[in-house]
Amino acid sequence: MFETLPDGIVVIDRYARIASANTAAERLLGLKRNEIVGRTLEDVLLKRSMADESSFPKTDDPLTQVFKAGLPAYGVDHAYERPDGTSVVLSTNAAPLR
Repeated sequence: MFETLPDGIVVIDRYARIASANTAAERLLGLKRNEIVGRTLEDVLLKRSMADESSFPKTDDPLTQVFKAGLPAYGVDHAYERPDGTSVVLSTNAAPLR
């Protein structure tokens, strides 16, 4: 099921490293799975800003909410720069798995 979902899914471990990614995530991130797994999102998505290109406030980072407060975050839109220099706007959802 994970592999066939049309949405990109990235699983982050407790050390903030990417543990798994599906095919849709490969397409969105512009990297193959072996280039994604084991790295942090900051390694994979070089520059981040809000979808309107304003600066990226760390407090709005969905991963910060999950790791620091254990709270889910839904529908947070960010603009990302891929390693090849192209940009993509993604709506991010993040939730802790216990």
